[in-house]
Amino acid sequence: MKHLALVMGILGAVSLGAACSGDKHAAPIADGATQPRSGSHSGGKSTTPVPTKMQGGAGGTDGADGADGGSGGTGPVAGKGIVVTISAPSASSDPNKDDVIVTDKVTVTCSLVASGSSAKVDPSTVTLEVLDADGNPAKGIDQKALSAPGVPTGMANEYSTSFTLGSVATGVVSFRCSGKALQDAATGTATISTFVDHGPTVTAKLPEEGSAHRLKGVLPVEFTVTPAPVAAGDKGATVDGVKLQVAGVAIDDITEDPKNPGTWSASVDFEDALLFPQQPPEHTSVHIEASNVRAPKPVTAIKDYPIVVDGMGPAIAYVGPRDNAAVHGETVITFTASDSGAGLDVDTLALSISGIKDPIKFDPTQKSVWGRNGDTFTFRFDPAGLLNVDSQIIVSIRADDLAQNLTDGVTLLLYRDDQPPAIDLDPGEARVYDSQKACSAAFDPLFGALNDGDKTNVNFNLLRALVYDQANKGSGQTTLYFAGTDQGSVRMYAQPHPDQPFLIDTNADGTCDSLAREDFTYVSLRPVNGAGQLQYSKTDFATPPAIDPGGATCALRDPVQPPLTLCSNQKSDMSVVVEHDIETAAHEPIIYANGGLAEPECTGSPWDFSLIPGADDWVCFAVRATDKLGNQGISRPLRICYDSPSVPGVPACATGEPPPSCTTSCTPPPGFGPHIYHY
Repeated sequence: MKHLALVMGILGAVSLGAACSGDKHAAPIADGATQPRSGSHSGGKSTTPVPTKMQGGAGGTDGADGADGGSGGTGPVAGKGIVVTISAPSASSDPNKDDVIVTDKVTVTCSLVASGSSAKVDPSTVTLEVLDADGNPAKGIDQKALSAPGVPTGMANEYSTSFTLGSVATGVVSFRCSGKALQDAATGTATISTFVDHGPTVTAKLPEEGSAHRLKGVLPVEFTVTPAPVAAGDKGATVDGVKLQVAGVAIDDITEDPKNPGTWSASVDFEDALLFPQQPPEHTSVHIEASNVRAPKPVTAIKDYPIVVDGMGPAIAYVGPRDNAAVHGETVITFTASDSGAGLDVDTLALSISGIKDPIKFDPTQKSVWGRNGDTFTFRFDPAGLLNVDSQIIVSIRADDLAQNLTDGVTLLLYRDDQPPAIDLDPGEARVYDSQKACSAAFDPLFGALNDGDKTNVNFNLLRALVYDQANKGSGQTTLYFAGTDQGSVRMYAQPHPDQPFLIDTNADGTCDSLAREDFTYVSLRPVNGAGQLQYSKTDFATPPAIDPGGATCALRDPVQPPLTLCSNQKSDMSVVVEHDIETAAHEPIIYANGGLAEPECTGSPWDFSLIPGADDWVCFAVRATDKLGNQGISRPLRICYDSPSVPGVPACATGEPPPSCTTSCTPPPGFGPHIYHY
């Protein structure tokens, strides 16, 4: 390393050793220093000379009113001055002969020696700086000037600090050291110039940084390597070697384009088992190295950037509705779609639904249809608008990732349920057959509850309802999927004035489907869970009844003793409570009764007729209920002749008056006829 020193601050401009007026001794040039162009001093001020390789300085005058000299003074003033020397790195003016900085990190060392009244340098003022090719403060990656306090090295008057030059462009770089005296305003500054070499310039073209690529297929790689001389005529910048790695594997088969020197290319096949015995990781990188011929140590530039190698399509999962769910009205399909590798290509996301001809592409502008929150998507539709779909709805979703991998596909089965529960206060007889096809005797599923047309002259009477949920059934469909009854919606209403509207038709289809008003007296009914045993008998039927459309019949079975009635006190009128008999409705209650389902009235409490205002003749009853999708059903009227004990005389219903229709210009809903329950 060459050691160059410049003693600055010498006053006078005639010749070395000359002193200005008032100086008794001429200040010498330090041994080995590069001679600067002379500055001048007048009235206690110094001018800045043009340096060659190094400039040092001490400034100021010995007059009380003199200003401090800046960088490039001509020597120390008698009685006042600082000599600054930068010892590392060495100055360089020819990269083919002198040293060049070839590492990103460099340590700058300088000494500051004060004399005369400036006998001590203030350590807190010692500053080291990096300057760019234009002499301006160089910027680091954080865009702050590369400047730092000098740190004492332990040697007398010596300071140093380290800089990272990765953000400084290849080419000329300078280092400046400066400080001030402790006792007075004297300052000293030195600057040296050299070169920094970061190696050849590497520019990646293919694949792009962060880009995603399929695991199957060939990955094209293309990049350029060009010399980066630190100065004109720099022979050390010549490119000497180029290397390529993809996914950590060295790619030897790289070629330089003879028509475009410096342009290199390769084709990488991830399915080449010899090259990639193990599948490359999803998140990997392209690594390029290019070296020059700098002596004594070549400089290698490295370009390393991430890419994604993805062999799987997006992951799609349904959140709701669940598979095989029943749907009605506006239906919201919620699902997640994501890809941990290349990322989801949302432009390819599409949903297909039975009854809609073309796939429906995700469109965030259609806010009434599509919704998105991160990886969660929603799609809204109404099954009623699907063409030729009676029951089953097939939903499938597909999407590509940004590497063009297609998802394996995810299918969701939904079933339309546009049918309200079938409700009856006086259903047909019931039978049950077991797994052995043994058939029960016929029984009333509501047992002791009043039937249509019954008469009573007591206040407390049993009233129960059968509420059997229904669902759409497609041609050939053997398994039904339905919503299930909303058990909190079952209410029994009473109308003591049959000459006034009770059941009406709201959709003009001719069938009664609602109540005339909402203020009728009612009680809420509660489900009675399945329980009890059945009485079997050979004599109950002459011909075993059919149990399914295929013509199978119940087998005869030897009689058994009548079963015990329900409730521990044996006072219930019921011996068995039937349930929904469809496989997908396991343990779905269908028998509903007035509250009081605990002991002692475990199968329902009687309705107190005296609570119905004005009741003393025919009283109309009806039950209304909805399923869990909002399909509302209503029963046909139950007509009861009530002779109120508190009203004198006999009502017309008790003397032969026929029951009223309890409807207004509409046909009552159908009743729930005889039914064989499959258990």
